[in-house]
Amino acid sequence: KAIPQVKKFMTTNPKFVEKDQNLFEAATLMQKEGFRHLPVLHQGKVEGILSMTDVTLVNAIKGADIKKMKVMDAFTPN
Repeated sequence: KAIPQVKKFMTTNPKFVEKDQNLFEAATLMQKEGFRHLPVLHQGKVEGILSMTDVTLVNAIKGADIKKMKVMDAFTPN
């Protein structure tokens, strides 16, 4: 049985967020597009991933305001 090629499953034009991007804007993009995860880039290199779980956890912290935070405050590096 032939092993399927990766290109059959991969996204050809993936969305991503920048490390210094506003966290609320990133979360809005994720909700709008139906994404649960987005790669996080800094200077053109992948630094980690931002998940809706990351956003939810940060948003649950008393006094946290994701409208004033950056992606770098919530994402999972590496």
